[in-house]
Amino acid sequence: FRIAIIHDSNEGLHYGDLAVSSESVVISTTAGGAPASPPQNDIPPDKSDIVVGDLKALNNYSVELRMRNKNGSGPPATTTVSTPAERQITNVTKPPLILGTNSTILELNNLSLDEEPKVLYKSTIELKGIGFHYNKKLLFITDSDGYVSKIPLYQESKPNYSNPYKKFIYSPKKIDILEPQNLDFKPLDITVDWLNDQLYILGEIKFNTAYIIKRCNLDGSNLMVVYAGLSQKPSSIQIDPLNGYLFWVIQDYNNGGFFRLDINDISNGIPADKKIKKVLNETELGAFTFEYHNFNVLVSYQRLNTIMSVTLDGNDIKNIRTTVATSKLYKVVSLAMENKLFYWTDGTDVYFEDYNEHSKSYYHNALVINYGYYKKVFINSQSSQPWPTPINPPTNVQAIFGIDIAKTRWQPPHLVGLQGIFFFIFFIKT
Repeated sequence: FRIAIIHDSNEGLHYGDLAVSSESVVISTTAGGAPASPPQNDIPPDKSDIVVGDLKALNNYSVELRMRNKNGSGPPATTTVSTPAERQITNVTKPPLILGTNSTILELNNLSLDEEPKVLYKSTIELKGIGFHYNKKLLFITDSDGYVSKIPLYQESKPNYSNPYKKFIYSPKKIDILEPQNLDFKPLDITVDWLNDQLYILGEIKFNTAYIIKRCNLDGSNLMVVYAGLSQKPSSIQIDPLNGYLFWVIQDYNNGGFFRLDINDISNGIPADKKIKKVLNETELGAFTFEYHNFNVLVSYQRLNTIMSVTLDGNDIKNIRTTVATSKLYKVVSLAMENKLFYWTDGTDVYFEDYNEHSKSYYHNALVINYGYYKKVFINSQSSQPWPTPINPPTNVQAIFGIDIAKTRWQPPHLVGLQGIFFFIFFIKT
């Protein structure tokens, strides 16, 4: 090959003239096609797990592990892993959405039709945070007066005797579960652990410019500190109960990033800085959602106007929106996914995706609904809050049999490498 440089006008050379190097030495490339040998990964001695991505569904893979030092390699431990079938998309219609603004919570059942959303709740004061529990059919809100409240998602309408032409009115009942006079912080955002029926509340400490995360039951009982070491306000916070982690984003040029806390490591007021893992060192991240069964977080990279798939430890990052006709991901306040398509808001508008099989491209579309500043987008379906199934069997199973009785004991199953301990605790409780 050669290197060519386009010149500006200089010492007899005219603009656009080329200065070309002499030819390089001959370079040979290896043959294409299938790899001649299996892939190898060197794992540091302080690590006992690894995630391998981009595998094919319904395939068998052989994994061989060897210990190695300066004297050579030891004997291998070999196992065969079978990948499950890919989850099939059975419902091609757009899912029902729940949209939260600074004053109103809406339900939109059909994106394909030009219909007005149903108002589930309307507030006279500003809503700070909104959470959703699908199985309990409950909404949770924090407001500017400092209350944390729950609202039944569907309630009976009451007769409207004042207007005979409008037979029923919707009258939601808000139930306060935490009151400001009993709190040492101002509740801001909220996220729902639907497996363990708990709330995680982000708040600003009163009389101090600092932030705290607390946890309580759905009725407000057992309020305790999760993490008290936040000097900057997270722009987005969500719980992943399937894998046992709490995640949040901080947008800051110097200290911004994507952070993770194992929810089994609850400090209850004790500083837990060493337990916080900075998964991504990126300053302009937006909202995120989860691909629970693939152990991935789907994070909006606002600076790049795209969404990245990130493993729970942050070691593997992949751009999953490289073929978008005109991307609208430059600002993402809330993000949700259903059937591998995204739904999100930038605060002003609500967007949804379509995929064109012919062009292999995604198209971003805006919903024309104006109800104020949008804060949250939820998918109103069971798939958005799935229930887990154990992946590995119990270990060290032992049994002693008598004539008419048997006693069995066992140890917990091995966790998948990136899962938190709280994942197994859920099965013990249930």
